[in-house]
Amino acid sequence: MLVTKDDDFVQSRVVRGQPRLLWLIATGNVDNRALEALVRHALLQVERAFDSGGFVELGRDRLAVRT
Repeated sequence: MLVTKDDDFVQSRVVRGQPRLLWLIATGNVDNRALEALVRHALLQVERAFDSGGFVELGRDRLAVRT
């Protein structure tokens, strides 16, 4: 699994199917404390989301599962 804030990996996943599991954190600019709180709060939901797809996108106020 690759966890990143860099959306260039989305294109790699679409074109090459790599990485197999991608967690994109799409928050824009946010300080580390807020980012940590967001990730901690969403961790269980993200874990469950990977049961439905290989690409999970976490935003400040949303969680999206993609194939």
